[in-house]
This record gives sequence, C-alpha cells and structure tokens, in this order.
Amino acid sequence: MRRFGPWLGMLALAAIAGVGVAYRAALDRQQRESPAPPKALEQGLTAKATEWAWSQTVGGKTLVEVRAKDFRQIREPAVTELKGVELKIFDPDGKHFDRVTSASAEFSVADGKLYSDGEVEITLGEAVEGQAQGRLLGIRTSGVTFENKTGKADTDRRATFSLDVGEGEGTGATYDPQSKELRLKKDVKLTWRGRNPKSPPMLIEAGELIYKEAEHKVWLLAWSKFARGGLKMDAGPAEVTIEEGAIRLVSTVEAKGVQTQPERTVEFAADQLQMILREGGLMEKITGQTNAKLRTVAKTGRTETASDRLDLSFVDREGEAVLKQAVANGRAEVKSIPAGVPAPDTRVLKADAVELRMRDGGDEIETVDTHSPGTIEFLPNRPGPRYRKLDGERMNIRYGKNNRIEYFRAVKAATRTDPDPKAKGAAPQLTWSNDLEAYFDAASGDLSKIEQWGDFRYRQGERQARAERASMIEPSKVMTLTGGARVWDAAGSTEADRIAMNQATDDVEATGRVKTVREPSRASADRMITKERNAKIRYEGRATVWQGQNRLDGETIDIDRTAGTVAARGKVVNLLQDRAQPVATVVRSQSMRYLDRDRVAFYEGDVHLTRPKLDVRSKKLRAYLSPEENAETNATLPDSGLDKAFAEGDVVIVQTDGARTRTGTGSEADYSVGDGKVVLMGGNPKLVETIPGAKPNVTGGIRLTWFGNSDKLLVEGAERQPASSTLRRKKPASPSDR
Repeated sequence: MRRFGPWLGMLALAAIAGVGVAYRAALDRQQRESPAPPKALEQGLTAKATEWAWSQTVGGKTLVEVRAKDFRQIREPAVTELKGVELKIFDPDGKHFDRVTSASAEFSVADGKLYSDGEVEITLGEAVEGQAQGRLLGIRTSGVTFENKTGKADTDRRATFSLDVGEGEGTGATYDPQSKELRLKKDVKLTWRGRNPKSPPMLIEAGELIYKEAEHKVWLLAWSKFARGGLKMDAGPAEVTIEEGAIRLVSTVEAKGVQTQPERTVEFAADQLQMILREGGLMEKITGQTNAKLRTVAKTGRTETASDRLDLSFVDREGEAVLKQAVANGRAEVKSIPAGVPAPDTRVLKADAVELRMRDGGDEIETVDTHSPGTIEFLPNRPGPRYRKLDGERMNIRYGKNNRIEYFRAVKAATRTDPDPKAKGAAPQLTWSNDLEAYFDAASGDLSKIEQWGDFRYRQGERQARAERASMIEPSKVMTLTGGARVWDAAGSTEADRIAMNQATDDVEATGRVKTVREPSRASADRMITKERNAKIRYEGRATVWQGQNRLDGETIDIDRTAGTVAARGKVVNLLQDRAQPVATVVRSQSMRYLDRDRVAFYEGDVHLTRPKLDVRSKKLRAYLSPEENAETNATLPDSGLDKAFAEGDVVIVQTDGARTRTGTGSEADYSVGDGKVVLMGGNPKLVETIPGAKPNVTGGIRLTWFGNSDKLLVEGAERQPASSTLRRKKPASPSDR
C-alpha cells in the first residue's frame, strides 16, 4: 500500500467500512451456497457463526481478508453483530497490509452503516513476512461509524495515533477513502519528532485538521499553534505541506511568533505568513506579507522592522535556527534602539526595500542596505547629540560590536541637522551631495565624521556654501570645504581652495586664492580667518582689501568690525582716493592701523606718502581722512581721500611744481591737502628750493611753513624774532613749466 504520510493512518479507519460491505456479500453468498443448518437458530437470528473468515482474491492476489471470532445476524432490526473483528487490506504488491482490529462491531442493513462502539486499533504498513519497512502508523479510537456505500469513517470521540516520526490526538475524526481526505474535528495536537532524535520535536495544535493524501497537505482550521524548542507561533488557519515524511512548508494568516534563545529573542508577525522548514524541523525561511513585523532583542539593544513584505532567512547553528538575513519590501521601516547608559542615538530607516544581515550567532546586525531611495533619522536619547535626518537613493550601514553603527554610506544624499537647542532662533543645517560617508565612534556610537563629495551644497538660514568636497568633524563641529569652495550670505561671500567653518563658534578659515566680498569692501589673500561671527577678520599672505577706489595691501590685514579698526603689517600699501577730484594718495609702510571712529590712519616703519607733486618720507605718519558728507560709516578700511597728514621722525618732504623742487626736512611735519600747506618743525627744519640752472635757495628756522597753492613761505626764527619770506615765481617760459 502506498505510504501517504503521517496523517494517512486514519485511512485505515475506512477499511472497516469494507468489513460491512464484504460481510454483507459473504452472507448473501453463504446463504445461497451453504447447506441447510443442522439445527434451528436462536429466536430473532437469521445467521450465526464462530471463527468466521472471509477474503477477496483477484488474479491470485488477496485484496481483503476479514476474520471474526463470532458473528450473528439479527432479523429485527436488521443488524449484524461481529465480535473479535480483524480486517487486513493488502497492498497491490501483496507484501504489506493494513490491520484494523475491534472487539465488536454492528452493521445496520437498513442504513448501510457499520458501527463500533468500543476501541478500534489500526496499524498501517505491516509486512507479510519479516519486519515492516518505512513508517508504521498506529491509530486508536472508539465510537466509529462506517458508511457502507461511500466507505467514510467517522467518530466524535478522542482519537490518538502514533508513527515513526511522532504522535498526535484529536477529538472527532472523519476519513473519506474516495477523496483520501482525513479530518480531525477539534482539539488537534500533533508532536512531530522527525528523524533526528537529537532535534527538539515540533508541537502542532489546531482547532480542526484536514489532510489530503493526494496533495500531501494538511489544513489547520480555525486556529493553529506551532512550537519547537525556543520557537512558538500562534496563528489563524494554516496550510502544511509534507515532503518525504517531513514538514516542509507552513502557510498561515494572522501569525505571531517568537524564537527565544539565551542571548537573543526574535519576534515576527504578519497577516499572511509562510514558514519553510529544513529536514529535522529547523526554520529555513519565513516570509510575511501585509503588516509584516520583525523584532530582535539582545543585550546590545533591539531592532524593530516593519514592511508590506518581510523575508527572513535562517542558518543552522548546532541544531538551532539562527537569523542570518532579513529583507523588507514595501514601505519598510527599520528602527534600531541601542542599549546602554547613556544610549547612542535611536536610528529609524525608511525605504521601499531594505536588507539586514546579521553577524554569526544572530545577536547583532552586521550590515543594512537599502535597494531604493530612503530616509534615516538619528533621534538623540540624551542631551548633546542633535536630531539628524538623511535622504539617499541608496544607503549602506555597517555595524561594529555591541550593535553600534560604525560606518554609513549614501548616494544622492540630502541631510538635515537641527541646531543646538541652546541656540535659540538658529536654523537647521541642510546639505546635498552625490556621495556621502559617515563614521561613528566605536565606544559611544556617536557620529564622529562626515565626508560628502560631488556637487556638495550647504544651507543654514541665510548662509549657503558649495564645494566639490566637504568634511565635517563632529566633536569639533568643523566643516571643511575643498575644491572650488564658496560660502555666502546676504552680507557677502568667500571663495577659496579650502574653507573651514566652525559650526559651534561660526568661525571661518579660508586658504588658497581667497576672495571675499563683504559690502562695501572686497578682499583677497592666501589665507583668511574670521572670529566672533565675522566681527574679526584676518587676511594673510599677499592680502588686499579694497573699498570703492581705496585699497590696502599687506602681508597681514586685521579687521575688527566691533571696534571699527583696520590693521595691516608687512609691505603695507594704502591707496586713498580723493572723492572731490581724481587725485590719489599712496602710503607705503611696514604697518598701518586705522580707527574708523576718528577717521585716522597710523603708519609706521619706512613710511612713504606720495601724491601728485608731493612725496613724504618719515618713520611715522598719521593721516586724517576727508570728512565728506557721503563718506561710508563703519567702513572696513579708509574709504575717502586724504584731508591732512602728520609725519614724525626724519621727515623728508619733496614738492615739485613745474621746474621748481622744494625739499623740506625736519623731525615733524604737517600737511594739509586743501591749501597745500606744509609745516616743518623740530630738528632744525630746512627748506631747499632748486631751479634748474640756478643756485639752490636754502631757508632754515625753528618752524617753516609754506603754502603750495600761494607760493608763500613763513620762517620762524629765534623766539620773538619771527621772520617771513615771500617767494615769487617768474612767469614760466613755456607751458611745460606750468
């Protein structure tokens, strides 16, 4: 007889139906062929016999054999009574048979049903000679009814069965031999041990069970439960597929399961769930659809995954099913909540397709990958870290020990970082780039560094930035831009090969071909440093600052907007453009300091001032700017023309007017632009006037004053003896002398 699987043992129940059919035919034949009874039967009986036997043979092979120690045929009602019944149903090969035994049975002629009130025992797959091969299935029950016409067997009483891979029980059973369908009506329990004696058994419970031999499937109706070792699952109706005596597939609905092991717990649930088992009952794969959920809990934290579809893959680790991979598709969300005090950020990843891979042992996540555009949020669990959000077309997350993230990669990335709660009114930081990498501290799990490249863009409030590459060092809050770096806001912009911005202090350092625009001034240098939120600026290396027509050059230039000062050092060159006329003053020195409040500039070290027809050299120079009504206020450097100047230390003033040259010397000198007035003082001031072809005219005194616009010279001699001299110019001989 064909081996049907663990549930087919109940098939033998139907065999007793054959007893009724065979018995009725045997009685009819016996009545026709047997000789007249030797004596009269008991009243009410139509037939009686002991050690009765009957068999059916086709082609020399026995198909059915029935034996009873005693039978009686009652006239009214038409019932046949059998006692000590044994039924054998042989396989077509004649080597194996199924045995059905019962202490007693009744056959009703009127409705064609055979009924056994007592215990019925069925054994499948016995060998005619020697030991049986394959599974042996034994069934015990009572109160069995067999339908003569259909062969269906039915009982409402408890039925137990045993087989070489397990045992089970249920209340009420029905078997249809024509469709080969077995039904256990309620309170079904099955212990599936499998072929490996070391493997924990699979325990199955259900409200109702239907087994179809031809399809090798079992349906668990109303509800179902599964348990094996640390695995437990409660579900609604389920479909079980059996292959070669092993449970291979379980399909169910409204399932909730948990796998508990010493170091971890795995919980799963779905409206529709499919579980594939290995031989021996170990989980190989779980697929959940519609409201699919996965929750893993370990000492390092927990991870919660939800999606429309969830595929879980398990590996065999010393007889235990260990989660190796989880693939979530359709509105997937993966939430990682690390353990520890203080705990690192909670991470929430959302995408249509997410793949998780676990480390060996299944306790910790190894990698997480998205296969579709997604979003990850970093939610702080303690003061300090800030909320972060990142969008990307593809993401890869690598985890280290203790289930803590150590590396993150994204393409086509966009980030958002909320400001420090202490910074009231601060705007969030936004970035965009083609590629992004992030590194995390192994001990704390906090973000330590972000690298972004490929068309990097940044925005925080009015401040924006662009570069080919950006690097953010989280502990120091310093973001460094390289490759065509540019930062700008409503007040101006900065361009450089490299720009470093401190997010905490708002300080900026730019190096390499620096160019800035900060209205009303512009600047260039090899390096620029800003502090105190751009209130203090330093330019270094070939520094130049210009505002309108005015310009300042130096090796270093420092601007203090709060104090209203500008300071320059090293090869200082300052150009001051008169606004009333196209006349420029150029001052060269080793250092310069400008006070915007007083509109005065101080120059020191080899000072050299030049204007048209005027040249002044000294050790120090104090220059006052023109108090013009339209002059800029709060300027970053001298922004108007020269009004007057005061020189100190080895002063030499040279003034030319056509063919005449006047050279004045002294320790101090005053110069006024408006009337061309020059005053020489201290150190025996002297004025030398030279005209080509004439002897120099030398004038000395305690104080010399001449007016360039009127050719008037005043000489002050000793005390109470002032002297004055007027120098009259001859009429120029040619236009070139004018």
